[in-house]
This record gives sequence, C-alpha cells and structure tokens, in this order.
Amino acid sequence: MILKRLFLALTVLAILGACDNDFDITGDFKNIPVVFGLIDLGEDVNYFRIERAVIDQNQSAIVLAQNPDSLFYGNNVQARLTNLTNNNMVVLERVNLADEGFTREEGPFVTNPNIGYKFNVSDLGITGDDQVMFDLIGPDEQVFTEASTGVVGEHTIGSQPPNPIRFIEGRDVSFTLRSDEQQAVFYDLRIIINYTEENLDNPGQIETRRLEWLVEEGLERSNGTSGSLQTQTTFRVQDAVEFYQFLGSNIEQNDRVVRNFLNIDLQFDAGAIDLFDYINIGLANTGITSGQIIPSFTNLSNDAVGVISSRNTTTNFQDPYGINTESRDSLRDGRFTRQLNFN
Repeated sequence: MILKRLFLALTVLAILGACDNDFDITGDFKNIPVVFGLIDLGEDVNYFRIERAVIDQNQSAIVLAQNPDSLFYGNNVQARLTNLTNNNMVVLERVNLADEGFTREEGPFVTNPNIGYKFNVSDLGITGDDQVMFDLIGPDEQVFTEASTGVVGEHTIGSQPPNPIRFIEGRDVSFTLRSDEQQAVFYDLRIIINYTEENLDNPGQIETRRLEWLVEEGLERSNGTSGSLQTQTTFRVQDAVEFYQFLGSNIEQNDRVVRNFLNIDLQFDAGAIDLFDYINIGLANTGITSGQIIPSFTNLSNDAVGVISSRNTTTNFQDPYGINTESRDSLRDGRFTRQLNFN
C-alpha cells in the first residue's frame, strides 16, 4: 500500500506539471512522455505509469485530459526493461490499472480506462545493485525516451532497539538499519502500532487497529566505515514522550471503548538517488518561496518528464516488538494517553 500511495501521488504531480494552458496556436501536437516507475524487489509485480503530457496548441488541456486516446499510448508503443547485468529483457504488459486495484481520483483526468504497465520482477532476474535500463519504443523502433537506474537491495534491522522497546519519557529511542548494498541513499521509518478495541456496548466484539507513525522521512544514509561497504543508519525518537503524544493525538477518546496494546511493527523504506532527487527538487521549488518558473527533476531522455528509480522495504512483521512493563504503565496512566482506556 505504501508503494501504491507513492506511485499515485507522484505521477499525478508529474502529469499536472506537464499540463499547459498557454498555447501557441500555430504549433503542432507535442508527444511528451510522462513516466513514473519504481523497481521494487520486494513486490512480485511492479507497476509503471506511462502517459502523454496533455499538451496541444489547438485544444484545451482540460478537454484532452478526458480523452483516453490523447492521454494514453496505444498498443503500437512498447515499454521495455533490460537488466544490464544479465541482459534479460521484458516487455511490460499494458493493463487497465482500474482492474488491478489502482483507482485514479476524480478530477480533470479520465478515470476509466486508467492505463498502466506491469511486469513480473522474477522475469528480469534482478538483484540488489543491478543496473536496469528502461525505454519507451514507438513505431519503427523510434525511442521516445529512456532512463537507467540502480536497483536497491536488501537491508536488515540492527540490534537497536532491544525487544521489548522502552519508551521512557526523557530518553531517546534508537532504531538501526544495516546493509552492504550500494544503491539506497535515503530512508523513511514508520512505526506501526497494533492494538485492539472493545466497545462496552457490544461486549466480546473486538476489532484490531493499526496506527502508522512516520518517525523519520528522507533521512540520508550514513557513510560506511573505512574499508567496509556495510553501512549502519540510525533513526531516533529524540524523546520517547513523542510516542505517547502521537497516540494521544491520533486515537479518539471514547469512554465506552477499552483498548489493549498488542505490539509494534517497524517499516523502513529505502530509495535510490533518482527518487531522492525527484522528491527533493520538487519540494524545494514549491510553496510561497518558489520562483515563477519551477524546475523539475527527471532522469528520462528526450524532454520526457517523471522518473525511473528503485525502492525497497524492510520490515519485522514476522517478529513484532513489544513494549516493556514501565511503558505499558505509562500508556495506561500517563498524561497523554490515560483518557484512551488502555488496559
């Protein structure tokens, strides 16, 4: 689901950034690919969005955005990926993303069909640190655009924090992630809090809840020690009181609900340099301090917009963390969470 949210959000930004209502009425239709694809070894099937910028000097972008023939490429255009390490090549399958679980939000663009492309990761035989080439090929083998990226490999969760976790007010809590792969340059850390709720008006009816806390976003990878490729990146909750403040602010108070804390999952998302630049250049040039002309990052050739990059996710879902007795007491009786009725 994280991949889907990122996939949908960034592609909408790319497509909207390519729309233009200031036209030279003497010009011709422009073929500008808009491509967003993240290669993810942790997903059996990867999805790419590949569309055309909504630009035509003779028609409004609003009209074009509702025309699938203007927005999407037809079957005479191929999207391909080649693993430059072993020369495996796949042609991505053109699909209706609406049938694959991706729903485009209501807005200026046609919602169905919602054309995208997919491939099976195993067909490329990719592993961490492989280099992959993407190209979009039109009729007569015309190269519309191409890009290459390194593949982010596996990581392991380090010895911090110890299990169970101690969320003690006034102390920090550290989390570590290790790897010797060389493509990841930044990370996000999410703490997922699992608990149950029982409504006293319906005793015995217990529902499991998951609450996601984004602890670190865009944390740059630490450098390795001299002579070693392995790195260890440390994430910190500066004061464990933030844990209780987060729960107090994000769980609804209800005197008729009793809650029971279950455990904690960790999710580390790692991204490659192209994705890092795409996100950060976009953020740096939006808001009230940006100039009128907003530059954007792309690693695609021939004036195409978007990005081809890689990501990977590391979790402990098979071995969740508990919290110690003192932390459970603070959760039950502390000033930020006592009103939440945790046992």
